[in-house]
Amino acid sequence: MSNPSISVVVPLFNKEPYVCRAINSVLAQTFQDLEVVVINDGSTDHGPELVRQMQDPRIRLIDQENAGVSAARNRGIKEAKSELIAFLDADDEWLPGFLQTIVGLADRYPNAGAYATGYLLLKDGNHAYRKMTIRGGSERCGCYFDLLRSGAGTWTSSNIAVRRAVFDKVGFFRVGHKLAEDLDMWFRIGLRYKFACSQKLCALYHYYQPDNACHVAATSKTSPLYISLLELKRAQDIDPFIKKKAMKYLSRQLAKGIEHVLHRGSRDVARRRLRLYRTHYGVTASYVRLRVLNMVPLFLLNVVTRFRLLLVRYVLTVRSTVCELCVSRPRYEGSKEP
Repeated sequence: MSNPSISVVVPLFNKEPYVCRAINSVLAQTFQDLEVVVINDGSTDHGPELVRQMQDPRIRLIDQENAGVSAARNRGIKEAKSELIAFLDADDEWLPGFLQTIVGLADRYPNAGAYATGYLLLKDGNHAYRKMTIRGGSERCGCYFDLLRSGAGTWTSSNIAVRRAVFDKVGFFRVGHKLAEDLDMWFRIGLRYKFACSQKLCALYHYYQPDNACHVAATSKTSPLYISLLELKRAQDIDPFIKKKAMKYLSRQLAKGIEHVLHRGSRDVARRRLRLYRTHYGVTASYVRLRVLNMVPLFLLNVVTRFRLLLVRYVLTVRSTVCELCVSRPRYEGSKEP
């Protein structure tokens, strides 16, 4: 195809059970002027073969040696033919109106750098347990950090599209990180561009896949958000009000990351990150709380963690019941379910 209105980049690594479901959800869109760029990042299963068997000229499969999801997305950006690039992970999916909503936002807010819709978090493959969408209007355009505080869920890799020119300004996804590499990209875009968000629930994020990145114990590397923090403190071209909001946002995210590794028992990693946190933010309430958690015996911390998980599961079960009363999920011919 030449000059499609939108390119869809799908990084693929060992997602054989889900990749057909993801691509079929793209082909089922009400907006059809598109291309699908699938980057096979060295898969060792039959996922790439399933993609090759899909008879649609808009699908391109590009093979590369395994280099990680960031490298795959970066390759997709370079290969894309459109000036508007959407991202979909191979184990997630879209509802039929996603691209129509994104293109509408791009038409109405041409000065924004990125566009997002609401999405549903699913557990166990089928059960919706949480709705992530903005409050205060059917759609909004403004500061990324303000939108996040208004409920916008732009932290997934499957409900967002970005203008190609934005990457020339902020750079590509940071390579070598297994977790938060997408969060880091949206953060860097939010420093310099507005986001436009729709309240419509148009994407489905499968949170509880067994090999989902959210369940990877990526504790050996420093989060890419620390790199962005250092860059932000040196930057001279960021609006002071946005910079202040960005620093608060990073404080929350970095504290969450430290608590995450603490609950996994990685105390050395937690101590190292706590020292970094104190260097940049001083002795805050979050710092004190995390220091106390770091001194709690691991067995006791595990007891507290188990109690929290039981409480969270109860809340999610209630949310799931409420969500499924008003959510119907489409099925796509040829898709494989876990």
